Amino acid sequence: MKTIVSGNLTSEPENTSFNNRAFKYSDAIFETMLWNNGRILFFDWHYERLEKSMKFMKFDFYSSLNKSILNDNIKALIESNNIASSARIRLTVFRNSEGFYQPVQNKIGYHIECHPLNHPPYTNQIDGLKVGFFDEVALACNPLSNHKTTAKTERVLASLFAKEHSFDNCLFFNTKGNISEAIQSNIFLVKSNKLITPSLDQGCVDGIMRRKIKHLCSSLSIDFVEKPITKDALLDSDELFLTNVIQGIQWIERIEYKSFNSDFSNYLQSVLRAELDKN
Repeated sequence: MKTIVSGNLTSEPENTSFNNRAFKYSDAIFETMLWNNGRILFFDWHYERLEKSMKFMKFDFYSSLNKSILNDNIKALIESNNIASSARIRLTVFRNSEGFYQPVQNKIGYHIECHPLNHPPYTNQIDGLKVGFFDEVALACNPLSNHKTTAKTERVLASLFAKEHSFDNCLFFNTKGNISEAIQSNIFLVKSNKLITPSLDQGCVDGIMRRKIKHLCSSLSIDFVEKPITKDALLDSDELFLTNVIQGIQWIERIEYKSFNSDFSNYLQSVLRAELDKN
């Protein structure tokens, strides 16, 4: 069957990306992982989240992508690319099926890529982030929002918005008018010695570093609160920072008229780094 690709008539093989359901319907999920000195950090948590998402998407994955297979694949990829220290790993899992909206079957295919990092993980920032609010598209408050699907058009638009306005990142509102998360990170605020983050019913991703921060707070006897956060509450906070598994913790220096310090975020980042050095 001939198709047209960027103006050129071509006989496209059946297994190209244009026939992939990830391309046609965003019928896919992904995981972003950090490889550091011979291992995937938080690998059990990553696979637990991946398995949860694959079940939610009704993927048939048990025979082709268990934890051992994934770990072996990533190690082989790192070795073949001669990566000595740290790298960003991207795993995309898609429904490998024909069909329109309704797939013919639910077996999966997957793609893994890696990119070396040019800096040690979880080092404290010298400069904080300048962050804005993105209100052109609101994030939905439903169970799908907690999963890392490849349907991320709002993230692309927010990234373009951030570039146009010289922001380092942007915060999303959800359909309830509350703060949800940043483009590729969860958001935390510090207020009266409490660490507060939007609850998962606010349309945010169930982030791995979000989970790690929650565990750290428990071990360090820090009050950790998950609840809806308004814009006013955010701007009234003592400190703000973003988290994801690649950067760890990134403190927000300025948002609108308000400036913030980095005492708490630097402390938590130092704890993360110390754990990394120990293992």
